[in-house]
Amino acid sequence: MAEPIVVKVTDERGTTTTQVGNVSNTQASNTALNPQAKNNKQKSNAAVVAKMIALRSVNYATSNVGKWTGNSNNQAIVNNIKQGIGYAVAFSINPVLGAISVGLDAATYALDYAYERKWEQIRVQQAQVKYGGKGGYRRW
Repeated sequence: MAEPIVVKVTDERGTTTTQVGNVSNTQASNTALNPQAKNNKQKSNAAVVAKMIALRSVNYATSNVGKWTGNSNNQAIVNNIKQGIGYAVAFSINPVLGAISVGLDAATYALDYAYERKWEQIRVQQAQVKYGGKGGYRRW
């Protein structure tokens, strides 16, 4: 059954009532306005799945270049290119978040480098003591 939509406006001069349409509670009114909506949703889901498969394929291929070529230098080059593309995408989406991403990566690289250098120095000092060289084991 259709019920009228009534708008009432009250101000200091009085009340104005306007009927602007009807509301129907029947099942027919709840059908999709666009009959192609279901088809569009299926196409959208297919596009999402295709995108996921493509991204996983590219990631697999680029992650195994070093294994397939037997050259870790090639893998490092591919990884650096992927990282650069990631930075470019981050900057294009939001420059502030792109800068934060680059800063965090630089900070973690610096921390890893410092850690590796510390343990390399310890190994060198231990080797010097073991083989009669100068110095001794010191923790910094």
